[in-house]
Amino acid sequence: MDTVFLFALLGLGTGALIAMIAVGVVLSWRGSGTINIAAGAVVMVAGYLFWSLRTGFFAPALTTPAAIVVTLLAMALLAVMVEFAAVKPLRSASPLAKLVASIGVLLLLQAVVQLVFGTAPLNSPAVLTDSVVEVGGVTVPVAQLILAAVVVLISTALAALYRFTRFGIATRAASESERSAVLAGLSPSSISLANSVLAYVTAGFVGILAASIVGVSASTLPLLVIPALAAALFAGFSSIGIACAAGLLIGMAESLLSYASTMAWFPTQDGITPPGLQQLAEFLLIVIALW
Repeated sequence: MDTVFLFALLGLGTGALIAMIAVGVVLSWRGSGTINIAAGAVVMVAGYLFWSLRTGFFAPALTTPAAIVVTLLAMALLAVMVEFAAVKPLRSASPLAKLVASIGVLLLLQAVVQLVFGTAPLNSPAVLTDSVVEVGGVTVPVAQLILAAVVVLISTALAALYRFTRFGIATRAASESERSAVLAGLSPSSISLANSVLAYVTAGFVGILAASIVGVSASTLPLLVIPALAAALFAGFSSIGIACAAGLLIGMAESLLSYASTMAWFPTQDGITPPGLQQLAEFLLIVIALW
């Protein structure tokens, strides 16, 4: 039982990242009505950029606070570029066209990162502490717990922002009816841009914190959008709190699945665990969420 509890807590790192990507998907949907498939790539870009700034890949290495600030400013700039290049021109286009544009952004960001940094995973300098703590008789890295707590706090703050502020009311109004929002004196384009910047910056910040925990990889980080989409579906693309909770639970469940695959009772083929079990589980979650 202690081992099961340990693996569940170890899944908090990936779960927190999935949760933040899911929240970013919800924010993008609220702001522009677009399913942002590139949300995982945003985390990837933030992780690689922070790594390059801290290690001096492009120029002399920066301190951790300076690297974080520069990375977040770059993520805000990236949000503005994507908004004007791929989102704003397609505001009146069909949902399918918007989805294709989002996939195009994902592939472009992934290709650029692979051309600049290569395809090998990188070990990012740690931002959070390396210490451990005993929880329920199990030793767990403190960074996992801090990352999950940060994601919960950010999600709570965002939920309060959209519920109690004028910006949140304006976002909901523009999401329900752009024409009515314009008649009320609101600018759907400006609201969409603000939501995009908010989604990119928050996802980038969590990506920086999680880089040393889950690693920096151009092949795995963008694919985290798949379980994040499942979490966003459970949230109905509207509830930030449910998206956060579902993302954390999915990360913990995937960690428990990895542990279960090492057990003697787990189905194997010629003594080898069948590949693709995690992807199959994510697909089943999406189907369940759609139901």
